[in-house]
Amino acid sequence: MDFACEVFATSDDFIASNCDCGQLTPDEITELLEDASDLLAEMSGGKITGRCQSTLRPCRDSVCGWWHTDRVPSWSSWGTWNCCCGVDTLPLRGPVASIDLVTIDGIELPSGDYKLVDRTKLVRTDGGIWPGCQDLSLDSSEDGTFAVTYTFGRRPPVFARLAAVELACALGRTPDPALRQKLPGGTTFAFHQGVQVGFATRAGAQKDVAIDLPFVQQFLVLYGADAATGNGLAYAPEMYDGWSFHTE
Repeated sequence: MDFACEVFATSDDFIASNCDCGQLTPDEITELLEDASDLLAEMSGGKITGRCQSTLRPCRDSVCGWWHTDRVPSWSSWGTWNCCCGVDTLPLRGPVASIDLVTIDGIELPSGDYKLVDRTKLVRTDGGIWPGCQDLSLDSSEDGTFAVTYTFGRRPPVFARLAAVELACALGRTPDPALRQKLPGGTTFAFHQGVQVGFATRAGAQKDVAIDLPFVQQFLVLYGADAATGNGLAYAPEMYDGWSFHTE
């Protein structure tokens, strides 16, 4: 899947819906649900993706600076030039569901040595500071590295589950492109099992959705890319103390 981090519905949900799409194998049902979840995640503009796990290699973009010894710095109080300073807070993409693993120099940091603040900030509680520098050419199991593996995001809401089942059923009902065009409004085209599905007009697609896929329509009203949810936030670690995150 390219947009969703998890499947929005289970095979049992699909079977319980009594989809009239013929005899499908368990693998075919799983594939349909994955495709449906991915389409819904894309059409939500990334607002609904399920819970994602990522391993990050944090680096400070601005790790060099003058240290000063006085509470109120003056020119005479500045100390030596330090090119590997650290900070004790890491800004993570939230909401964070769990911190799964933190390693420094390839050694796992005990979970009691850090904590989450506001479900977005990782803070050390052992008196240490997060490393500001690391060698990204090395594997995270080696000395001179720093990595954080964590799970973030929310579980798919109920309308995502219902819409995924409904959309998966529509995808699997027939290979006929003329009938398979009854997909959510705003979809330009999609590929499934070698078949391209497209819409002539957005208005026509939305009309088909409202009639044939009511749960998908409701999902789009609540979470679609055009929906005014009031939580259009951007996450960029460089906005917080100059961190950049590299994924493994």
